[in-house]
Amino acid sequence: DAVVLARCLAERESVPQALADYEASRRPRAMRVLKMSRRADKGGQLEGRLACGLRNAIVRLMPASAQRRQLRPIVDVEL
Repeated sequence: DAVVLARCLAERESVPQALADYEASRRPRAMRVLKMSRRADKGGQLEGRLACGLRNAIVRLMPASAQRRQLRPIVDVEL
């Protein structure tokens, strides 16, 4: 975030325009992170032995490649 903000401030003459550019560039990624977080939270809030057991089995059996693919939108960041 700091790198993007510094770039926006360097490229614009006014601080308000730089902040608007920063927000516009960061909002899509922030929304993806928020959506992923909400999905994870729903899974973490499951109740009952069957639901929790199923969730735990899915997480345990998920291949590392699938986990990386799910996280790619938030960890692969171009500066």
